[in-house]
Amino acid sequence: MGSVYALAVNGSDNGIASASTLIASGGPEAIVNLWDSRSGDPVTKFVGHSGNIRSILVSDDGEWVLSGSSDSSIKLWSVTSSRLYHTFDMHDDSVWSLFSQDPSLKVFYSSDRSGVVMKTDLRGCVEKHLDFDEGVSVMVCNEHEGVSKVISAGSNLWTATSNSRIHRWRNVNTGIYSLGNGVGEVPIEESAETNEKKEDETAKQNDSQDTDNEKKKEDGEKDEEIKVPDNSIKTSFIQVSGGPSLQFAAAAEAHRTAREISPGGKELDVVVQPVSENPIETLRGHVGLIKHRLLNDKRRVLTLDTAGDVKLWDLVRGVVLQSFDRTLGLDLDTLADQLNPLAFVSNWCQVSVRTGELYVSLEESTCFDAEVYSDDLIIDHTGSEDGSAVRQDMTDIPEDHRVNYGKWVITNLLHNLQQRLLQDEIKPSPNGSATSSTSEPKPSAPIAGSKGTNGYSSSPYDIVHKVEEPVETTTKETTNNVNTSNSQSNSSGGGMFGRFKGFGKSKKDKTPAASTNNTTTPAATTPQEPPTPKAVEYNSLNDLIKDLKKKASSPNHTGSLFNPPSSTDCPFVAFPEHTKIMISEQLPNSGDTMDLYRGTVGTVGTDETRLREVVPGWMGKVLLENELPVKEPPKVGFVVQPEDESKSPSVTAANIRLTAYHMLRARKVLLYVVERLSADPTMSETIQTHKGQQPEEWLELYCQGHKIPPKMTVATIRTRVWRSGGDVVLKYRIV
Repeated sequence: MGSVYALAVNGSDNGIASASTLIASGGPEAIVNLWDSRSGDPVTKFVGHSGNIRSILVSDDGEWVLSGSSDSSIKLWSVTSSRLYHTFDMHDDSVWSLFSQDPSLKVFYSSDRSGVVMKTDLRGCVEKHLDFDEGVSVMVCNEHEGVSKVISAGSNLWTATSNSRIHRWRNVNTGIYSLGNGVGEVPIEESAETNEKKEDETAKQNDSQDTDNEKKKEDGEKDEEIKVPDNSIKTSFIQVSGGPSLQFAAAAEAHRTAREISPGGKELDVVVQPVSENPIETLRGHVGLIKHRLLNDKRRVLTLDTAGDVKLWDLVRGVVLQSFDRTLGLDLDTLADQLNPLAFVSNWCQVSVRTGELYVSLEESTCFDAEVYSDDLIIDHTGSEDGSAVRQDMTDIPEDHRVNYGKWVITNLLHNLQQRLLQDEIKPSPNGSATSSTSEPKPSAPIAGSKGTNGYSSSPYDIVHKVEEPVETTTKETTNNVNTSNSQSNSSGGGMFGRFKGFGKSKKDKTPAASTNNTTTPAATTPQEPPTPKAVEYNSLNDLIKDLKKKASSPNHTGSLFNPPSSTDCPFVAFPEHTKIMISEQLPNSGDTMDLYRGTVGTVGTDETRLREVVPGWMGKVLLENELPVKEPPKVGFVVQPEDESKSPSVTAANIRLTAYHMLRARKVLLYVVERLSADPTMSETIQTHKGQQPEEWLELYCQGHKIPPKMTVATIRTRVWRSGGDVVLKYRIV
C-alpha cells in the first residue's frame, strides 16, 4: 500500500469509539482497502476506480462503503458481498469530499474540484425498492473553486476551499422528492424559528440576499452571473447517472408544452444552476500566500494570496515593492512574463509559500552562487507599500564591482548580531593598549576587469584562450588575466522568513587559477600555482571566534581581530524587524532537519549567546572574516567572428575558442575585439578614427541575429539568446 489520501471508520455504538471495527483507506492506487481495526488484518479491497481515492465514508454498521475519486465518480460498495453496488456520476470533475450524517449513507453530500456541492438522497429508492438511478441529487451551491471539505449541520451547509474563508450556505430539503411526490422549486431547510415566522420569510431572504451582495462587494467579489438563453429552462436537479434532470422540476410541464408549440418541436436547452448562488455567511480567516513566481533576476518574487491579491516582493529588502489591483484579474504567470527581465542569475535560494508566508531557504552549497553588478542593483519603484519610492543608491561602488547575493542577505539579516560582536570583542595590543575591532574593514579581494585603479586588475577583460585543435603536439591554455571575481557583496535571502541550513563543515573546491601574463600565443604555457592551503573549518561561530582570538594573541599579529565585509561589499539594507529567521541543521543519515534557532531580525542582537553556538562556522566567516567557501567559477565558451568577413578581419585564429567567467559583460568582449583589431595593421586607420570612443559607440555585438546590449552577461547570452548547445557564436560589426 502506498500513500493514503482518505481514511474512515464505521460509527461507534452509544458513543463508544472502541466499537468501531472497520477501517477503510484509499490513495493513488485507486483501490479501497478495508482493515479490521481490532486485529489490524486486511479484510478485503475494492477495485473499480480509475483515479486517486480522495474521500471515503463507512456506514455505522460497517455494511456499506462510499468512495469519491479523482475520476469524478462516487461508488457505493457492499462489504457483505465484497462487490460494487452502484456508481454515481453527478460530478464532472474530481470528487474531493464526502459527508453524511445518515447511519446508512442513504443521504450524503459531495463536492468536487470545480466547486460544485451536491446533495444526494436515496431514501425513497430504499423504501420503494427502486434502482438507485431513481435517486434525487440536487446542486446545492457552486464555489467556483475546489471545495476541499463540505459539512452539513442542521439547516446549514459549510464549505472550505483553498482560500482563507469558510462559507455557510442554506441546506435544501430533498425529502419531499425522495419520499413523496414533490414537484417545483427546491425548498430550503427551515429552522424552528423560521417555521414560526412564515410570513416574514420572503422579506428575510431578500434582506439576507442584499447583505450577501454587499459583503461580496466589500470582499472584492462579483456575483456569479448565470446566463440562461431564451430557448432554455433551468433546473437544480441532476441525475445520479449524470446529466440534468427534469423529473422534479416545476418547469418540466412547461418544457413539454414549449416543445409542442416550438417550431418543429425543437427540444429546449436545459441549464443546471445551484439552488443558492451566494453564501449567507462568510467566516474570514488569515490571508496567506498560495502561489509564487521567482523572476529571472532572482531578486523579485510575485505572490498570490488567498484574498486574490498579487504583490511584488524584493528579497534583498524583505518588503513589498508593488501591489496590483485585483479587479484587473491579473494572472500571476502572465504578469511574471511581463515583468521578467532578459537576464540570467544563478539560483542562490529556494523560495516557497507552503506555510502561507514567503519562505526563503539559504544553503551553504548554493547561497553564494549568484552575483550581480552593482549598477544593476538600483531598483526604482513608486508603488511600494508606504507609497514612497524604493531606491538603493549604489553610485559610490566601482562600475564593475559585483555583489554576491548570499553574502549580502546574511550580513544584513544578522546585522545586529554582527554589530554586537564587533563592539564586544576588543583585542589587547602588545603595549597594553586596546585595539577596537570595529575599524572600517578593507574592501574585499580585487575585482577582475577594473582598469588599473585601487589595485584592481589592469586587464579590461577576463577571457581565456583555448586551442580547439592543437597546432603542435602539446598545447596548453593561455589567459588574458584569468582573475575570476572574488568580489564579495550584498545579497538578500527573502526578508520574510530567512532559513539557513548550517551543516558545520563546507566542501572546499580547488581555487581558480591566478592570472598570468598577457600573451596570446596558442602554444604558451601557464605557470603552475602552488597548492592552496586547506581552509580551516569551524563547527560554529563560537569556534571561529575562539580561533581568531588565539591568533590575535600572537605577538606577530597586527590589525583588527575581525575583518567583516566593507560597506562597499555589503551596503547596509535594513530588513523589517519582524522578519523571521530560522537556523536549522540536517540530521545525519536522514533527510530531516532540526531547528536550532527561531527568532527575528530584531532579536538576533539580544540572542547573541545562543547564536554563537548555533550559527555555523561558514556563516561566521562571512560575518567576521569576509570569506566565502571556494568554488570553481562557472564559465561560458564562445567564439567571436566578424559579421561580414569581407569588411572586417577575424580577431582569433580558426582553431581558437574563448572561455570566460559567466558574469563577463558583452562590453568586455567588445574591448577584447578592440585590442585584437588594434594589433592588425589593416585596421590602423579605423582604430585611429575611433580613438577616444567607448567600444560600444562604434562596435556592435550580435548573437542569433539579436543585438546584444553592452551590459548583458555571457551567461544571459547563452541562456536567453543563444539557447542551444556548443560554444556561443558572437559576431561583431563596425558601425
